[in-house]
Amino acid sequence: MSRILVVEDDKSIREELVKLAVSVIIVHNRFNNRKKELCLFRQIGMEKGKMLRICMIEVLRESLWCIITAPLVLIAQFISYKLKIAKL
Repeated sequence: MSRILVVEDDKSIREELVKLAVSVIIVHNRFNNRKKELCLFRQIGMEKGKMLRICMIEVLRESLWCIITAPLVLIAQFISYKLKIAKL
């Protein structure tokens, strides 16, 4: 029986969860700083998908510092941006 995730110890799990939580807080703050800009893009007719693409390119560029946590960070930030852009 193979395992997908091998856990070394509780400390590594906590460290990864802290990194993930910090990245979600960063996304929240970044979105609040860029909200006026994104609302303007929306008012001039930009599709929500294109706005999400712009945000995700930025996220991808910033998440490459750690290959191990990059997939988790990308998924969490994608969900966060998707929910916030849907409200615009």
